Amino acid sequence: MRLAADGHTGRVEITTKRLLIALLAVDAAGGAVALKHRVAGEPFGIGGSLDVRNPAVVVLWGTALSAPVTSLGLATALYRHRPNALRVLGAMFALGALSEPALWGRRPCPWFGRMLIMAHVFIASALAIEPGRAPAVLSPETPGRGDTRSDLAR
Repeated sequence: MRLAADGHTGRVEITTKRLLIALLAVDAAGGAVALKHRVAGEPFGIGGSLDVRNPAVVVLWGTALSAPVTSLGLATALYRHRPNALRVLGAMFALGALSEPALWGRRPCPWFGRMLIMAHVFIASALAIEPGRAPAVLSPETPGRGDTRSDLAR
């Protein structure tokens, strides 16, 4: 968190770039866990026979704990050139993770793997709702609004 000029902590602005970096980090950790524990991606029960130790599967299909590497590369490209399309891709990431049987306990997966899936869903959902259009932070000079200590003393 940043410190404001008066020494109070201010809100950290959640930007699309920060969400994209968080998504890449969660997916990298999820991919590593999936490779170690052999948690295959099978959204809606499709692709159960795929072996996650095959690099082509990780790149093109993904794992139960991470999106395909190609779609993550597409997300970084969309960040620069088509931010509205990135919102659609974020929604697809969230739906894809929600469709994994490993999340719902139907396939063996370590508990921290399920936590990574949930983090993936939350971050991807935040990407889908356009983080760049956050509510305006009210200034302390706005009468009757804000959360500064001087306003609370009134």
